[in-house]
Amino acid sequence: MTNYKKVLCSFISVFFCVFSVVSQACPRGDLRFRSQSDIDNFIISFPDCQETDGSIIIESEEVLNLDGLINLRTIGG
Repeated sequence: MTNYKKVLCSFISVFFCVFSVVSQACPRGDLRFRSQSDIDNFIISFPDCQETDGSIIIESEEVLNLDGLINLRTIGG
């Protein structure tokens, strides 16, 4: 196999590995938020997340809104 093909195969493998991690529907288990930015970033990190099998745990008294969790429809915990 030529170097070009090795590089191309490596690139494709890395791309699919990263894509599968990035496109996860929801994290498993409890969702633990320690700040407002954790909640705000949730919808960016998991835009397709509608259901969690765990609990929602908020460990901050400074959280002002839950807009980042707007796509959640079902909370299992």
